[in-house]
Amino acid sequence: MKRRARWSVVVLTATCAFTPARADRIVNYAVDEVAAVRDAAEQGVALAPIPARGTRHLAVRIAPAVDHEVLRVGIACSAWKVQNPMSALLQRFLTALDRDGAPASSLTPAAGMLVTVDRARTLSRCVGTGEMRTTCITRVSIDGTTMLHGETARPFRVEREEAAKGVGVCAGLARGIGLVSRQAAGALVDELRDLGRETSHPVL
Repeated sequence: MKRRARWSVVVLTATCAFTPARADRIVNYAVDEVAAVRDAAEQGVALAPIPARGTRHLAVRIAPAVDHEVLRVGIACSAWKVQNPMSALLQRFLTALDRDGAPASSLTPAAGMLVTVDRARTLSRCVGTGEMRTTCITRVSIDGTTMLHGETARPFRVEREEAAKGVGVCAGLARGIGLVSRQAAGALVDELRDLGRETSHPVL
């Protein structure tokens, strides 16, 4: 528990044969909920809701490897570089879940659970479906640990996979990745709530 990680943003990348070469893309987690609903309808992906406020104070640590390069498989859209800065998404979801809306950075008498997110990974494969459109299958995983007062750390891994509709061949790729990432973040929140119900420490 005394080991301290250096938190920083790692800028990485993934890659439309029909777009300008080496075009950079970054998943935007700053969009408002109106835009998020519109993106979900456009991409055909269910929108994971922002978590409701929990009843306990959390401690949260998010490591640099959470911001990562999207791994690309196949030829379609292979010239697109996509960066997935999931630390912003997870900070938003876990802050919404925290009782005070301001998670601590370590376990304290007030903060009953430490959530450490060690890494995240995104794998995306796009397939041309004709008429200048693609379908992009995206899988997002999140790994880390949880710890309650007086207990050992428990590892967790959550994963979500969805097929999103590309608009205008590869346009919308980053938005689809963001929506699947949001589903994975929602799955993590669900796991934290379940952990609180399973233990003698009702956390959330």
